[in-house]
Amino acid sequence: MSHARGLCLCSSLYVSGNKPPGLVPNKPLYMTKNLQRLASYCKVPIQAASNPFEAMFEKGSLSEMQFVTVVEENLDQDITTPESLQEVRGGWLTAT
Repeated sequence: MSHARGLCLCSSLYVSGNKPPGLVPNKPLYMTKNLQRLASYCKVPIQAASNPFEAMFEKGSLSEMQFVTVVEENLDQDITTPESLQEVRGGWLTAT
């Protein structure tokens, strides 16, 4: 079974020689429509960030991607209780 995985976009762009999405004029328009379509298909509500620049470039999502990676590595564990999730979180904190 295939799982979605996070990636470090800046490294991927550097290695591939591609431009960041913000520098390709039509890319933000396409990405917005594509996210709306995907959210509708998956029946998951999405809300645009109030300050996209801050969310993407100042805050980033590295810690969130690291957490999701640790959770994925522990899929055999039950993480539905606060105690079990805390164990996974402890592993995440030591991995970062």
